[in-house]
Amino acid sequence: MQRLTRTRYHIVQTLTRETNVLLTNLFLKFSSYSSGPFGKKTSATSLAVIQEFASVEDIVNMSIEDLIAFVVESGKNRFDHPQEVAQALQKAARSSYRLPKAMADAVNLAMASNIRIIRSLQEQANSLKKAIEEHLATIPQTLTSVPGIATIFAAGLISEIGDIQRFPNQMSLAKYAGLAWTENQSGDFKGVESLLF
Repeated sequence: MQRLTRTRYHIVQTLTRETNVLLTNLFLKFSSYSSGPFGKKTSATSLAVIQEFASVEDIVNMSIEDLIAFVVESGKNRFDHPQEVAQALQKAARSSYRLPKAMADAVNLAMASNIRIIRSLQEQANSLKKAIEEHLATIPQTLTSVPGIATIFAAGLISEIGDIQRFPNQMSLAKYAGLAWTENQSGDFKGVESLLF
C-alpha cells in the first residue's frame, strides 16, 4: 500500500505543477477566465471550453443558444442553470484582452499539451485511488471514522507508520511523525516549543 500511496502522492504533485502551467497559459489566452463560471479550472467542462475555443472571440461571437448547448453537452447536463453559466462565460470573454494570432496559436498548442497531460494524470490518480481504497478495505482500522480523515489520508498514515507496536509509546510515534514538542531547559525552568500548522 505504501508504494500505491507514494505513487499517487507523486502524481498529484505533478498534476498540481501541470495545472499551474496551464493556468499561466490560460491567463494569456483568456485573462478574465478566473471570474468566469467554473470554480475548478480543471473540471471536464472547463477543460472542454479551454480546448474547444481557439480564442475569446469565438466565445463572444457564438450565439448564447449555441453556447448553452455546448455547456449542457460538455457538462453532461450537470449544471442546474446552464444559461447562467453560458452568460458568465461570455461576459468573461468580453472583458478579456486579445492576443495576437501568432502568440495565440503558440499558447493554444501549449495548452492542448497541458490538457492531455492533466487528463492522463487525473485518470492515473483516480485509478490509484480506487486500488488504495480496495486495499484499505482489507485492513481493520478506525482512522476513517475520524472527521477529516478520508481513505487516502488514512491509507497514507497506515502505510507510513506500519506496525504501530514498534513504537514503545505515543511520544515515540509523535517524534517519528515530526509532531513532538521540543523541550527546552535552563536551570529550574522547563519549557516546550510546539509547532502549530
